[in-house]
Amino acid sequence: MKSSNMTVYRLKEDWGPFDKGTQFIDSNDDAYALKENANVTAEIPADLLEVIGKERWKPREHRDYYYIECNGDISTTSFYPEVESDKNRLAIGNCFRIEEDALETVKWLKARQRLIDNGAEFMNGVGVDGEDIAYYGVAFDKIRGRLHTIKCYSIGDDVFEKKLYFLNEDVAEKSIRNYRSDWLTYLGVKEDIDED
Repeated sequence: MKSSNMTVYRLKEDWGPFDKGTQFIDSNDDAYALKENANVTAEIPADLLEVIGKERWKPREHRDYYYIECNGDISTTSFYPEVESDKNRLAIGNCFRIEEDALETVKWLKARQRLIDNGAEFMNGVGVDGEDIAYYGVAFDKIRGRLHTIKCYSIGDDVFEKKLYFLNEDVAEKSIRNYRSDWLTYLGVKEDIDED
């Protein structure tokens, strides 16, 4: 899923006016913005930066942000941390820096729902009624550029994050054939490479 998380970078050595360890975030202008003041940007060579983590983007007070309406439309409003609707949107990750991020999230949510409507289920690592079961997931092979099924098993009493799976491999393969574009969107595959 396209998220409104931002990647945080740290300068590996002194560069220009910035000291080693200074933190930056991505900017829309093929540059990096100073994390503490996004109005300060610099075109820093990528090899001088290291990724130190991701942080959820949060709108500044009284600044505009985009959000997804309940019908899937994108709207914009100003952020007021004391306003309940703004607090709620922030709490569930429904605050986006740019409209394109919100549109990508809508696209991802719609793709996920079509997959669920057509047989995919949210499952985790616990077997049904205490039984260990095999189930099938969908993965993208980056080398071959194709979607394929993967066989998974529940492991004891461990619970893993819930992902979309199928109880039948034939149903999983049919989903790949019929909903290829949705799977690519759901898995976050940017380039649509032709199947063999």
